[in-house]
Amino acid sequence: PLHDTVYRKGKEWRGYRDFCKNVGSCCRRETGRAFVKFKTKGTGLLAGTPVAYTMLKLKVFDKDGKIAALADKLVLPDTPTYRLEKEWLKNDLIPFIEMTGYDRFMPGLATPEPGAQYLSTSIITLHPFNVGSVHITSNDPNTAPAIDPNYLDNEFDIQVLIEAFRFTRTMFGTSPLKDLIEEEVFVGIPSGQRAFCLGKTLADLIKVNL
Repeated sequence: PLHDTVYRKGKEWRGYRDFCKNVGSCCRRETGRAFVKFKTKGTGLLAGTPVAYTMLKLKVFDKDGKIAALADKLVLPDTPTYRLEKEWLKNDLIPFIEMTGYDRFMPGLATPEPGAQYLSTSIITLHPFNVGSVHITSNDPNTAPAIDPNYLDNEFDIQVLIEAFRFTRTMFGTSPLKDLIEEEVFVGIPSGQRAFCLGKTLADLIKVNL
């Protein structure tokens, strides 16, 4: 399961592209060539989207162990996969969340303002406990099966995403990053569903944007 958030950058934000625009020929030879290629053709290294990501342990946002305890209450199939995932809850070396930042507006979420710059983030659960299903739909082997991942079918997975989202908000609400962000413009609610989301819980909003 994945949840996205979009922030509009403030005027003080300076990214890698801004750096190269300012120093241009003062960069190393390879960077200078990349700058020229981007400036003249709009292609090359600088035409890409800078991405940064990190892997977070569950204890980063579950210090009291309440979320991990939810997994003990789950009724799961007795398979090696689920047994291993439960063991990983006790292993501090195993990450449970991937947090990714993109130096761009995440397409499809809302409508960006012309001329504005954006930073998007994604939080992804790495070891969910959802129990899905796969069923054949025809005796024709070329016919696609019916696949239902059944995401967020348990409280553990829901709470992991909620706390990871809160962690992201805290991070963007803390200086010095806070000082570079003008506004949180999208919290996982597609523009056409904002009326539906009024009065909903954070869990409801995350499910809407899953």
